[in-house]
Amino acid sequence: MRGSELEKIAHVRDTDDHFAAQYPNFRAEAKKFLRCPEEIKAGRMPLSLWHHLREIGVLNSDASRVQIYTTKGAATFLNGQIALDGDFFRLLGYFLAEGFAGSEKGRLNKHGEHAIRERIGFCFGAHEGEYIADTRRILEKLGLKWLETRGPGAISTVVSSRIFAHVLRFFEVGTRSENKALPRFAFETSAQNQLELLRGAFSGDGALTTVQNGRNAMLEYATVSQSLAHGISLLLQNLGIVASIRTRHMNKSTCDAFVLRVNGHAQIEVLAHVFGEKRRAQISEILGGYERHIKQRGFEKTEGAAIVKVRQVSLESVEQNVFSTETETGTLVVGSGIVAHNCFPKDVQALIATGNEYGAPQSILEATEAINARQKRTLIPRILAHFGDDLSGKTFALWGLAFKPNTDDIREAPALVIIDELVSRGAKIVAYDPEAADAVQKQHGAKWGENLTFSRRHYEACDGADALVIATEWPKFREPDFHYLHELLKTPVIFDGRNIFDLDTMRREKFVYYSIGRPIVGA
Repeated sequence: MRGSELEKIAHVRDTDDHFAAQYPNFRAEAKKFLRCPEEIKAGRMPLSLWHHLREIGVLNSDASRVQIYTTKGAATFLNGQIALDGDFFRLLGYFLAEGFAGSEKGRLNKHGEHAIRERIGFCFGAHEGEYIADTRRILEKLGLKWLETRGPGAISTVVSSRIFAHVLRFFEVGTRSENKALPRFAFETSAQNQLELLRGAFSGDGALTTVQNGRNAMLEYATVSQSLAHGISLLLQNLGIVASIRTRHMNKSTCDAFVLRVNGHAQIEVLAHVFGEKRRAQISEILGGYERHIKQRGFEKTEGAAIVKVRQVSLESVEQNVFSTETETGTLVVGSGIVAHNCFPKDVQALIATGNEYGAPQSILEATEAINARQKRTLIPRILAHFGDDLSGKTFALWGLAFKPNTDDIREAPALVIIDELVSRGAKIVAYDPEAADAVQKQHGAKWGENLTFSRRHYEACDGADALVIATEWPKFREPDFHYLHELLKTPVIFDGRNIFDLDTMRREKFVYYSIGRPIVGA
């Protein structure tokens, strides 16, 4: 809660009368913030004051001894400290499957403003008493009170709490079916907690399907959220379970669903309790009747990973954001847990030559080399579209010379292609890079001569330039002083080859901003 907007209106109450017991220790300090600090002896105070008193050492209190709320009177309280145990992860699973969150205007307050009510609900079929009772027990364990609403064949358990809504937003689990997402920290908890989250999710959106006249079974999980489908798939893989995933149009649905399917005795055995008590006996009976444990096809398990064969590759042109993260091991985990490197090594040409030497044409690598070469020129058409083909008399500030941050390696660096093209059209370049300037000067300085100069500071490179070009995403470039850049540049134009700035920020700062695969700002 610290630093959030809700901190300004939230209050805490103690659960063991320790506010009143310690009141003499902080009475004088509390008077600086409250007109009537005596109310604290009744066991309540503003959350911001609670933080302050603890920080200066006059109140011995911690989150486990308080509850948080926003409304006086019939308030809904939430425990100040939440245990991330199996119950809580199962509740998150219930929410991912059957939960919803929304806000509405409440009564007018003394300032003539509508109070905001936020409601979180869990909707199960009327026949799913086990899940309804479990959900309510966990909510009560968290200190929350709930209301019941009924519809045709369904029962909803609804909580009205801005604090609990804040918690769910903090975990980024979504608010409705199409934007649900698995919380990232689910991958950092114990295997038992992960199973409890899956148990909650499958209890709402899962199904047990029998095949071969009931002799075998498969588990299915369906969601309209692609993000959630990929998250559940990866979480299953975390537990050693490989699920297939496909799209299917469901009855009464306005959009396709993503359906995960788990087969095989060993895999279903791990998830035998995924529906709680409701299907446990049926699953155990089916597993007990398996006569053979046939090895599953379509993938090969290794220690810590599953390998699948790529059977077909198709090329599709799209316009969308692309995110790439390279780990220390040089791998990238992308949708549904596929493990891939985020780029081919720089020495693609050497691999092509080696393949040709041994009579093994490398068509994929040759295509990769062509794509890499084309990608380096991505900014150039944008620059020419803005300034025209003749760049005589134009000066461009260039941030970044290395092919990636934290290195002085300039092999295959996009900056070299950009410099060559702009200089050939009459432009001058003032470049800055924390590490790679010497390498560029040594290897290419004679080629570009006085058309390329180097700056000691990144702001200095922009002084008097017609535009700024960003070719390497060094960390120091990510949070510049935009007001200062306005003063330095002749025109507030930025060509960003690494998409390091947010579009809304660039609109607010009044820049003309070209990036990759995103709308132009300010043009």
